[in-house]
Amino acid sequence: MIAVLVSIFFILTPNIYAGNQNPYSIINSLPNEVILTIPIIETPSTSYLRTRTEGLPIYSSTKKVKKITLSNKTTENRDFIRLMESCSNKIQKNLKEDEIIPLELLLSQSILESNWGKSRFAIEGNNFFGMRTWDPKKSQLKPLENPDADFGLVVYKSACDSVADYIHNLNTSDKYANLREIRKIELTLWGEVDSLRLANGLKKYSEQGSHYIEKVKKKILILRDKKYKN
Repeated sequence: MIAVLVSIFFILTPNIYAGNQNPYSIINSLPNEVILTIPIIETPSTSYLRTRTEGLPIYSSTKKVKKITLSNKTTENRDFIRLMESCSNKIQKNLKEDEIIPLELLLSQSILESNWGKSRFAIEGNNFFGMRTWDPKKSQLKPLENPDADFGLVVYKSACDSVADYIHNLNTSDKYANLREIRKIELTLWGEVDSLRLANGLKKYSEQGSHYIEKVKKKILILRDKKYKN
């Protein structure tokens, strides 16, 4: 089925991909448990969405970001969700489809990187995504265990500035070219972006590599589970 879909993709969009990278290499790099969730698709907006991992994705082709509620979490955690969601909506409302970062992915990474906004870097520097800088002129916080490090964690004026920098980073850095290729393929084939697949493009986000990707995916599934139970 993948081969058929990608063949159609090549016929319909012959000029999208150039150079050495192609959709086969991107899709073949995804874990089997993700590939197996792809059903036979009648239309991009019906069958695929009905069968995808326990419900609709957070991101939709209409750019409406569905609200996440976690009633079983603490008030602080719910407030954190609202803060990240509000910033995401504000920053991404005018972005093109191929520039949007799904809320699920954004939330999962911010939770992991900032411990639900409770980390020192989040509290003192509004840094919710572990964003580093090697520019000594830029406002930053040094790790307590390595105060002489040649890098620091960026200090932002607001939480939304941190979210904006994170989105810009994923959309422009060479490290996440693979993530952008996955997003482009999904939008072309189905008109939707699934956070679990997109997470496969985060291998260079952390020194933990593939293990970090699995942590992000696990957090995405927890968010989905809590959402659909409520």
